[in-house]
Amino acid sequence: MRIGLDESADGAVPSLAKCCDALPAGEAVTAVRALPGGRLFVGGARRARVWINELDGRGWEEVGELELDGAVVAANFDAGSSVGRGVHAGSNPNPNPKPEPWGVVTTSAGSAWLVEIATGTARALVQAHPLDVAHASLKTLGHRTCLATTSVDGTVRVWDCAAGAKVLEVHADVSSLSTRATRAVVSPDGTRLCMGCGDGGVAVVAVGAGVGGAAPGVQGPVRHARAHPSGAAVVHASFLRTTEASFESGQGRPVLSRLLTVAADGSISLTDVASCECSQLFPGLSNSSGDSNASGDPVVAAAVSEPAVGSGEILIALARASSLQTVSVTIGTKSELRSTFKPTPRGTYVTSPGMCAWSETNRGVCYYASRATGGRVVQFDAIKGEVIGVIECDAGAGSGGPWCVAVTERKGRDALAVGTARGVEFVSVNGDGVGVSGEVSGRKQRSGTCAMANGARHVAWTDDGADAWVCSGTCAYLVADPFGQLESNR
Repeated sequence: MRIGLDESADGAVPSLAKCCDALPAGEAVTAVRALPGGRLFVGGARRARVWINELDGRGWEEVGELELDGAVVAANFDAGSSVGRGVHAGSNPNPNPKPEPWGVVTTSAGSAWLVEIATGTARALVQAHPLDVAHASLKTLGHRTCLATTSVDGTVRVWDCAAGAKVLEVHADVSSLSTRATRAVVSPDGTRLCMGCGDGGVAVVAVGAGVGGAAPGVQGPVRHARAHPSGAAVVHASFLRTTEASFESGQGRPVLSRLLTVAADGSISLTDVASCECSQLFPGLSNSSGDSNASGDPVVAAAVSEPAVGSGEILIALARASSLQTVSVTIGTKSELRSTFKPTPRGTYVTSPGMCAWSETNRGVCYYASRATGGRVVQFDAIKGEVIGVIECDAGAGSGGPWCVAVTERKGRDALAVGTARGVEFVSVNGDGVGVSGEVSGRKQRSGTCAMANGARHVAWTDDGADAWVCSGTCAYLVADPFGQLESNR
C-alpha cells in the first residue's frame, strides 16, 4: 500500500492507492522496510520480497523473492556499506561503487539471516547448534537436499541445504542423558524423521507434508521402539536401499520403512518405522564371539555395504578402537561374523577410537582407522580377510590422526574425505594396493586439505558425490566440488 494524491476539484486530498500484491493471497505481511532507490522490502509468513517503483510509469515490479525458515519478525538494513562484494580477475570495477543495502532479518524459527539486496541472496548467520555437532546425514528429496544434524545435547535439526534454512527441530527425549538422540536420518520418502538414541531405542516422528514439502512440520508425538534391548547406545542408523524382493516374495517394490541400526555392543537391528516393530539381526559380538573385553572396547562407528538390487547379503563393518569386524547379514535367513582385523597397536598414538567406511568401487573393501592403526587409514578386504593398502593422511600427521572418514566414487576411484583436528583432507585413491618394504601402501592419486579451526568431526557426501558437508564445532559447512577444485588446480 502507499499514500498517494487524488486530484479533485477541491484540491489535493490524501488517499490510499494499491501499489501491488506484495505477497501471495492470504499470506500476511509481517515486516516492511523502505530501501534506497525506490525499493521496498516486504516480509511475510514464509518468504520475503523486494519491490521497486519504476519511474517510467510502469509501476511497482518485483525484484526477487527469498524463502526463509519462518515468519519475518524484524528486518534492519544498512545502505552505507556492503558485504561479500569481491572483484573478479579481468573486471574493471567502478572505483567509487554505489553502496547497496544489506541487512539482518530474523524469523520466528529463531534464525538470523544476512540479506544482500544487490545479489538477492540470504545466508544464515547463526550456527547449526548451540553445542558441537556430533553427526550429520544427507537425503535428497525431489529438488531439495536435506541435512539432518545431531548435536551432543541430543537436539536434532533438519536443514534445507540450498537455502540454509532450518526445516525442523526435534528432541527424541531430553529427560535423561541416556535417552537423547545420537543419530538422525530422514526416511527415503521424507515422511519421517528417525533417531537412534543413547539407550538403544529408536525414536520416530511423522512429518506433515514431508520434509521435502513446502511447509513441513512435526505431526503427532514422538514414537519409541526398543531396537536394542541391551540398552547400548546407537552408533549407526541408515535406511536400506535394497528392494523388497531381496527379503520376501513380491514385486520388488522399494522398502521405504526399514531402518537398520547398530549399537555400541555390536548388536544389529531392523526397525519398521511405520509400525515401530523391531527385529534383531545380530546379537552382538560380545555374545557371539565370547569377547569378554567387548564392553570395555565398544563399537564406536559402523558402515553398511548393500549389494546389487536383488541379491541378499549385506555387509556391516563394526569399528572398535582395537579392531575392525565385519558381519554378513541376509535378512530373514542368517547372520554371521565374516572377518576380523586386529592390528598391532602402534605406540601411544592419540586419535579417535575408531572409524570405518566401505569402498564405493570395490565390493567388500573397507577403510578403517583407529588408535591401533596409528591414525593411518587401512584398506581391508573383508571377503578375503586381508589388508590391501595403507594410506597416510597428511592433514592428520602430528595432530591426532583421523577423526572420521567418508567415501564416495569419482571417475572410477574411491574419493575419501578424512576429517582431522586440522580440517578435512580430500584424497583420491586407487583400488589396488602396492607392496612397499614388506608393507602394503595405498596409491594416493591426489589430495588437498580444507583447513578448519575446530577440526572436522563428521563428513557426509551428497548423493551425487560432488559436494561434502563437514561438521566442525557448532557449525556445518558445505565444501563444493572439492575434487573438481583439485583437478582444476593441477
